[in-house]
Amino acid sequence: MRPAKANLGWRAYGAVFVITIAVTTLYHLLDDGVKVALLFDGRHYFESCQRMTGLILALVSMKADQVAAAEQSLREYIMLDGPVLPTLFGSVYALLGRIPTSADWTLIVWVQTVLHALATTLICKITFQMTRKHAVAFTCCALWALYPAALVASGRLMTESLAVVLLLSLPLALRGAISAPRTEENQSADESTKTDGKAGEEKDASSSKVTTRSILSKFASLAACNQFGFAAGIVSGLLILLKPGMIPSVALSWLACLAMTRARLAVVVSLLLGAGLSISPWMLYTKQTTGKAAITVQRMPVHNALIGWDPETSGWQTNPPSGFERVMNTGGEPLSTIEGIWLSHPQDCINILLEKFGHLYSTPWNDYRANVFGVGTRPQGFYHCLLLFLGLGGVFAWILTSERKNKLAILCIAAATGQCVYLMFEPVCRYAFPQIAFAPVLSALFLALLPGNSKKWKTIALASILSAGSVELVAQSEKQSSKRLEEVAHALTNNEKLAATIKFNPQSLPGSTIALLLVDGDANLESARVEVNGHKCFGNLIAFNYYDPQRYQAFNLLKELGYGMHVQVDDFRIWRAIPVPLNAIEDGVANITITAGQQGCTIYGDNQESRNYLSPDFLCVNRLINSKSSLEMRNESPIPAARTMRSWTFSDNPRIHLLLAKDANPAAEELKSSTPLKPSNLNIALSPDDFDENMRTPTGEIKISRSILKAARSTGLVRKLPKLDSAANVEITLEGDMHSGPKPGELGIVISTVTDKNTECFLARLPSSIPTKSDWTHFKLTDIAPCKTRQGEVNAIDIAFFPGPWQQIAGYGADRKCTDTVLKNLRLEVNSTALPSLADKQLLIY
Repeated sequence: MRPAKANLGWRAYGAVFVITIAVTTLYHLLDDGVKVALLFDGRHYFESCQRMTGLILALVSMKADQVAAAEQSLREYIMLDGPVLPTLFGSVYALLGRIPTSADWTLIVWVQTVLHALATTLICKITFQMTRKHAVAFTCCALWALYPAALVASGRLMTESLAVVLLLSLPLALRGAISAPRTEENQSADESTKTDGKAGEEKDASSSKVTTRSILSKFASLAACNQFGFAAGIVSGLLILLKPGMIPSVALSWLACLAMTRARLAVVVSLLLGAGLSISPWMLYTKQTTGKAAITVQRMPVHNALIGWDPETSGWQTNPPSGFERVMNTGGEPLSTIEGIWLSHPQDCINILLEKFGHLYSTPWNDYRANVFGVGTRPQGFYHCLLLFLGLGGVFAWILTSERKNKLAILCIAAATGQCVYLMFEPVCRYAFPQIAFAPVLSALFLALLPGNSKKWKTIALASILSAGSVELVAQSEKQSSKRLEEVAHALTNNEKLAATIKFNPQSLPGSTIALLLVDGDANLESARVEVNGHKCFGNLIAFNYYDPQRYQAFNLLKELGYGMHVQVDDFRIWRAIPVPLNAIEDGVANITITAGQQGCTIYGDNQESRNYLSPDFLCVNRLINSKSSLEMRNESPIPAARTMRSWTFSDNPRIHLLLAKDANPAAEELKSSTPLKPSNLNIALSPDDFDENMRTPTGEIKISRSILKAARSTGLVRKLPKLDSAANVEITLEGDMHSGPKPGELGIVISTVTDKNTECFLARLPSSIPTKSDWTHFKLTDIAPCKTRQGEVNAIDIAFFPGPWQQIAGYGADRKCTDTVLKNLRLEVNSTALPSLADKQLLIY
């Protein structure tokens, strides 16, 4: 066998870089999923990049007023997002000479693709230096290049891809600092510094300046002798500015480096100078703008850590905030609050800590469950576990063999260990992504034992057993956590019945104005028939959020999540509700019968009767995206349902509850109800004159296309409404006729209510698009909306048209897939509904 070369040449690393870019580009070209680069945090980062681009262009123009305006616009964003990511992408866009729009999102994917290729090349470099084996180095970099989560991350505007590149660069730079040649100046550094110090005491004031200058020049020469240490300091500073959670990795890596070098003073000076050079501009900026110099970005790490120990939500952040989080925000000493939680809830905190290992490490980062080269999320999970197994196998191989002296391996382990700090925060698997990047790096120590090392089979076997056991413990941690959410599904066929009985205290009925039956089931429940004590419940089992304007806002969140996950709002696990006649439950007994419709339905239940019910209020988005199969985001209510006697026809506990609502302020409600403002039934024909002139056709129709979208000031209209009853709901309907060009296409229609404070709320079940045909076809969109939202009272309706899926075009601009659509006979209806409103009500759930 031909011996390995002493080093890999630049051609080998260049080939790794180019091949990774080719594979990643192929993934993006073949990806048939929706565009998600700018969803949620990505949108905020993009807006920071826009403002940073404006500041750079203003600085180039050297116009003071433009610079001041651009800085003022950027200030709020950069304080939250930090300077590193906005500066990187802002500089790239500034080279193009213009401030980016959403349509320029493709450049983000290209830059992220380059970052992924850089990370893969760094892994190849590190693993070859650790093992001096070509096959091992190429295998390890291939593991990361093809890692599904890394490919998905290359299409998102987040900090993780850049963090991986910087974090992998740190051990390499520190290893170079350790290996820097020890010059005569390095060897006598301590002695010369001490001599300078003693001499300074003996000199008079006139010569003290010379001594200070000589000491500074000595430090500069020490740093110049260790360029790798200086580079490591710059990388460390960028990591700290990028993510404050990188501080432990930087600290442990520095300590490991200093423990393995003899020229400590030269290394320390070079590290501090490099870190100071990268951090000092940010410190000066924060001092100038806020009056207080800051080393890190103000992302409230203590606040996030406290959320991670919330005993009410098992360490997850909820929307709206839990009672614990609201109290925490008003507390002056959050760290003492953590101590109090551990002292008062030790068992809960231990359980949360054990579960965090599963949440962070058992699943790969793939928020929207995208397929990678046709591979679904389940095989991606197997790949992730394989990567964990090999990485942990490398750690155990390092412990069991002479590789303990491998300095580069020690530095990598130190950097990876520092990322365990995220066990203190909310356990989102995205936070562990930079740490997972060290799995293929450390796997080199395990893979290097495999070929031609039959004498080390015991070491290989022991490392494999320990690694497999660790991966299994992580998996069991996640499995144990999910036990609280275990459920059973009662599938009802056509006309099949489910019977349940709820007995409650009838003394709670006086003063109740609304009674609702809550059922946890799928969207087919809407066609089911419900009877309570023989009384038919009129209406349908629709999403509970419809009944309350505050909860209605959650539909906006569900629509954005549904867009990324290719699911509809009704596919998410939400409570369904239907009004119950109050006179039907006067005796405190509710005998409930649910009869499935023609398509059947599914009703979910619990294995454990004692578990708190799933709250209709506290939604946990991060737990949803951490999961790769469930669409459940409801958290257990910290307050159990009221005591009641329950019985049912199935062996398990179906999730069926009775809700009673009372007026929070009866006097105010009585005054309000004396002069009700009922919305009129409006039937409005929309003419072409109501739309932008670019949308009008000579034949009296309106048209939407890619070119019209760019030319028109607006592709819709805003229709004012008369004053509505703020405690009521209205049904909004838009219908008309449409046809596309010679080929079928898609039409995006946005319908939203507008408040007196100029805020909008989209209709709950608004589809992303509706299909169009070359022939004229009729369409009709109908949904219910509250007359009052959290931001104000509704006084108008906004309608807009897009030549394709509206969420995609509004967020990323039109592309070649857009189709032309012509519309006519448009009609808008706004009608009163009998749907009760829970606004300003006190709720009691049995």
